[in-house]
Amino acid sequence: MILTASLLIILEMQKFEKRKLSQLSAYISLIEYIKREIECFNVPIDLILASCDRTLLLECGANEGEEYKTLTEMLSRARIYLSKPIFDLLKEFADEFGSGYKAEQIRSCELCLETLYKDREKQKEKNEKEKRVRLALTLAFSLSLILLLI
Repeated sequence: MILTASLLIILEMQKFEKRKLSQLSAYISLIEYIKREIECFNVPIDLILASCDRTLLLECGANEGEEYKTLTEMLSRARIYLSKPIFDLLKEFADEFGSGYKAEQIRSCELCLETLYKDREKQKEKNEKEKRVRLALTLAFSLSLILLLI
């Protein structure tokens, strides 16, 4: 029973880490979409969010059935699995977005994307390393607990 519980904990931890990485990738896709819409059509953010694929917004943590006027509004109501520095970066991006010229908005998207790409790569590497450590530590703890109970 202890071993089964340990394995379930490991699986839940893995699902959470995958969710974090998936949400980060979704925000990268969303910002790439926003950048394309600004470059090609110079569309305001509320229309961009309205025209965005609902599944992408749901992957970003948006609540189903809600309409968002700004990215800040979406971030404040979304279920966020991201790290604090990345959330702060997205919040800063969202707060400043739409207040400048087209070129400034595009540059803001590029800077944000650059940071998100780097963080995604770091997170992938970190997940691979931590996966083995989590498995080894949890199984070792479980086996030692089983031996103590015998």
